[in-house]
Amino acid sequence: MESDIREKVRQKKTSNLLLFVVDASGSMGKKLMSETKGTIMALLLEAYQKRDKVGMVAFKARDAEVLLPPTNSIEVAKKLLEELPTGGTTPMALGLLTAYRLVRSQLRRDPELLPLMVIITDGLANVGLHKEKSYEGPQFAEIYREMYEICHLIRAEDRVRSLVIDAEEKGMSSFDQSKKLAEELNARYYVLEAMLSQKRFSSGTVSSASTGA
Repeated sequence: MESDIREKVRQKKTSNLLLFVVDASGSMGKKLMSETKGTIMALLLEAYQKRDKVGMVAFKARDAEVLLPPTNSIEVAKKLLEELPTGGTTPMALGLLTAYRLVRSQLRRDPELLPLMVIITDGLANVGLHKEKSYEGPQFAEIYREMYEICHLIRAEDRVRSLVIDAEEKGMSSFDQSKKLAEELNARYYVLEAMLSQKRFSSGTVSSASTGA
């Protein structure tokens, strides 16, 4: 009888990718970087519990590098993070562009992938995309124009979610550039100081951002 027919429906498990985009420039400082690493460690633990893939891009001086292509090995990510050197200028646009290209390549391989870019920075970009171009004086604003253009490329990817963690030390002289970065990305925005005091990074930060909740 027709009622006895049972059809098996296989549902493909959606995989998540947690891609850390880490500002390793000198402006982050030793204190900020140690706090940043602690926060990433907590998020890595959350990713491990959820069996998510993780990857890492770091930018400093005049370069950005894929330190860790997407993997399920949390231990490798921890080791790379512990050994991550810091110093130099802040090529934010190049860091974002490198992360964007990596995410795009992963989406071509796995259209079901749900990437979450976790950008940790003080927001103080001071190096542009083009090494042969001068950004001095009135041209300095071009650094941020380039950066925001890349933000709009990332934002246009419907499957990509972004989260910005502002590592700038807050005070009277704060620039709040990371908040502007989050606005351009249409990303969730967190202040590192508040996360540390409230321990928000250990209570669903990743899951809420990845689902868009």
